[in-house]
Amino acid sequence: MNLCRHAAQICLSQAPCCITFDTMAQAAAVGALLGASTAFLAPSAAPAPAPALRGAPHSSRDSTGPGLAGAAGVGAAALGLGLLAARPAATACRAAAVKKKGVKVVHGKEIPWNLFSPKAPYQGKVLENDVHKQTLTEPTGDANWETTHVTFDHGGKVPYIEGQSIGVIAPGPDKKGEQPAKIRLYSIASSAVGDDQTSKTVSLCVKRVVEVDGKFANRQKGEDKPDKAGTAYPENQVYRGVCSNHICDMTPGDEVLITGPTGAEMLLPEDPEANIIMLATGTGIAPMRSYLRLLFHDKAGASSDGGRKFKGKAWLFMGVPYSKSLLYDDEHQTYKKAFPDQFRYDYAVSREQKNAAGQKMYIQTKMAEYAEELWEMMQDEKTHVYMCGLKGMESGMAECFGPIAEKNGLVWAEFAKAMKTLGMESGMAECFGPIAEKNGLVWTEFAKAMKMLGLPWPWTPAQHALGCEAALGWKVTRTSYAMPGEVSAGQRLRRQLRAAQQHSEAMRRDAADLPLPWHFADTLNSSLHAKFFVLRPPRELRRLQGQDFECEYFGHMYSFEFMYPDFFELNGQFLAATPEEADFVVLEHCVTYAYHVLRYGAGYNTVKLTWEALRIVQESYLLPIIHWAESTPAYQKFQGRNFVIVFAMDKGRADYPIASRATQHWHAITTVGNGTTWMKRHEPYLLLESTAPDPCRGRSSTSKRRLIYYEQDVVAPVPTGFEWTEASEQVEDRHLLLFYAASPNSCIRRHISRELAESADAEVLVIPKPIPKKPWSDFLYRSKFCFVPDGFSSISARLYEVLLHGCVPVLLTHAFHPPFERLVDWRRLAIFLRNSEVAEAPAILRNISEEDYLAMHREVVRARRLLNVHDMPFWIATNLDLQLRRRT
Repeated sequence: MNLCRHAAQICLSQAPCCITFDTMAQAAAVGALLGASTAFLAPSAAPAPAPALRGAPHSSRDSTGPGLAGAAGVGAAALGLGLLAARPAATACRAAAVKKKGVKVVHGKEIPWNLFSPKAPYQGKVLENDVHKQTLTEPTGDANWETTHVTFDHGGKVPYIEGQSIGVIAPGPDKKGEQPAKIRLYSIASSAVGDDQTSKTVSLCVKRVVEVDGKFANRQKGEDKPDKAGTAYPENQVYRGVCSNHICDMTPGDEVLITGPTGAEMLLPEDPEANIIMLATGTGIAPMRSYLRLLFHDKAGASSDGGRKFKGKAWLFMGVPYSKSLLYDDEHQTYKKAFPDQFRYDYAVSREQKNAAGQKMYIQTKMAEYAEELWEMMQDEKTHVYMCGLKGMESGMAECFGPIAEKNGLVWAEFAKAMKTLGMESGMAECFGPIAEKNGLVWTEFAKAMKMLGLPWPWTPAQHALGCEAALGWKVTRTSYAMPGEVSAGQRLRRQLRAAQQHSEAMRRDAADLPLPWHFADTLNSSLHAKFFVLRPPRELRRLQGQDFECEYFGHMYSFEFMYPDFFELNGQFLAATPEEADFVVLEHCVTYAYHVLRYGAGYNTVKLTWEALRIVQESYLLPIIHWAESTPAYQKFQGRNFVIVFAMDKGRADYPIASRATQHWHAITTVGNGTTWMKRHEPYLLLESTAPDPCRGRSSTSKRRLIYYEQDVVAPVPTGFEWTEASEQVEDRHLLLFYAASPNSCIRRHISRELAESADAEVLVIPKPIPKKPWSDFLYRSKFCFVPDGFSSISARLYEVLLHGCVPVLLTHAFHPPFERLVDWRRLAIFLRNSEVAEAPAILRNISEEDYLAMHREVVRARRLLNVHDMPFWIATNLDLQLRRRT
């Protein structure tokens, strides 16, 4: 079951509440988190704003008085997390900011949004509904016995999707005397095409709110008149819901003021094989009916083979007080008969039915009869749970699932709170603070852990607690830039870095996933427990050309040799006491920094002297350190097979061939790998064949010098100074089809400029020179696709800069070895073209459908934190890959 770490919702008031849980198996792990013993911090350069509280439309009170109206509910939770290796989870969790009028983007998909506002509503008309008579229920003796099904004609001007809501403005006056009355929101009870399947109508399921001699009254004795159903209480003080009675009294031809649509929290998953559990009381059936019409009735849900597009299972539990109050029972019975293997339907009539123990049959009582079966179903990551109706359903859930949760080592109250509140920055301390304190945690730190870990939950709660215990406490921060040779500045930088890590309040980030294939669960657990030892050479070996030499941070890409061991030094809980006890021994060095000191500080800045500088730093600095490491007892234990060395230059091992031969049995972490094996194995090119010759054959940097890679090596993303922003996530403002700007200093770059720099295509922008950082970023944010050709290495930092701007990369390469190849399917988030296809690239990209483009952008969104050195999943994935290759 999927648990959303983006911006889960909670119920905001006492009455009808709609909640979606994308199943509970991973949520169980959140409950297990509460037993962890420490807290961890995740990397970030700057604090991110707290996510907005997006409650579902509420109708707890009709107008301002008491009673229950509609079934839009109060606060909806959308809990969803998927695997990168699988289809992206499509249940709405975190929606991008609204950029285009009338549209909201939810995970890269546009949905209708607030096309009409309270100040400018749409004027529709009431239609006679051929599917249902207006009054659905029969008199029961209660004052508020009537529930109606009312259909409005919107002429196709108010499109919506299943799970959304619309607003209705009643003439008033309301309790405050306002005319018109305040807007009331109602969950839509029809599918997107409407009951008549013309996409021009919308239907609501509305309960007439009538309270007799209650706390509130808007009709004194003698004032209440018969409503359309003939009900009146002239001898009593009566409160009649302003909007519900306005709707229930409507007749065909009446005008109605509509706003919306709105709501992104109760949307159906896109996965046709998803399982859906629906819990509804009263008019909480409205969104469920919209789902079921699409899944089992409408032509829009039919497949070409005569069956249905929906291939999963749907299970509806309906709760009402009287059998005369059952809503849409005829439809449900029809689905049950027509689709017995896919649809299950159970209802509880509280005032007429009892269970075997003689208890009233509430919805939780009915569910308890199938508790074990439901619990098992909820462990499936494809299962989604929707709950809508009275808030009392929550206590019913506890009654039903509490014993099962306890049997599985969970406390239901904590478990449920985790499902509803995880990912929110406000109100969480009140919920979890006491629990955290009881477990020896500081809530503010623990909240960051819950937000930042980004792990899936494929294992048991107990296993997960162990994994999180190891992960808690991670600290990574962004460092500022210092040029090579500025030793005193570098020392000041390191002190500042240490101080920054001690003050972690700035290290916050919006929640996101670390998507992993399920079968890596045990390996991930092991990697989180792995112990590292940073092997620091003696002072006499930390010298360069006779001078004392200490490693310094001097920029993102080439400082990775410094950053990797520093990560463990900053996080002592992962350090072994001795190198002999460690799972991995990391050799501290900074040969690339030494090379840059020679190049820029000692005059080795010509092409010929560049190679001389690389030779010098290997022979006089790095090789003595490697030979010293080989003499240690820890090395002798495994002959170096658990030793780790980082190479941060463009071509990784190939830039240091002497040192590479000396460490061929070690794990190397580089930003390049074997440039041909992955390409040959996966054949990622978009076009299957190309007869045109490669215009740069034999003239790329990788052609001239072969890469060096061993199977135990880890390929990591190139660290960059860019980070993911809200502009990266949006797709509405990407009006450029293709963008590229760079110096024409290589064959492929010159070829791009020659073919496309003078293009008359207004959606293609190729600039044959470097441009300032700010406009370059702006163009990336405005582009759907961005060229990424081979550079000094097989693929340079440009790839990750493009991805962190949300632009889908178009790779022009023949020697690409992607990072985290076992975790990320790069063919789903990038386009691969041959050099010979540059001229045709605009036409090729235009043939990619909007649906496929949005799917690729969603994959970019999902992978973003794996690619950002300032984000914890980058480090989790690096060490996980290291652990996987150790097993290999």
